[in-house]
Amino acid sequence: MPKFPKAPPQLVRRFDAALARTPGERRVMFGYPAGFVNGNMFCGVFGAEVFVRLAPPERDELLAERGAHPLEVIPGRPSKHSVVLPAAVAGDDGALLRWLARAFDAGGALPPKVKKPAKRKATKKA
Repeated sequence: MPKFPKAPPQLVRRFDAALARTPGERRVMFGYPAGFVNGNMFCGVFGAEVFVRLAPPERDELLAERGAHPLEVIPGRPSKHSVVLPAAVAGDDGALLRWLARAFDAGGALPPKVKKPAKRKATKKA
């Protein structure tokens, strides 16, 4: 697994405070905090950035804002669904909460994820 940059503690605290004001569930993804609804990730921190997963009309609206761009966990492979919030939005508690709430709504509209059964280990034949 590639080594990802550490998230600034202040950003994680701000993200956690905003996420706590949504009905989303906090989990850790790739070492970063993320928000989930019905098993679907709807927001998170990646490095020094906050991203949200949105439906197409809202995604286009956010991408029109200066500083917003598609999330790229792997350089050169932009996400089709997740958009990085501009730094000014991520740094504003009210604006951050509004985008997380919109992402929660978009994530809640997705079909619930079904847990896959655990893979069984192959046993050696005698």
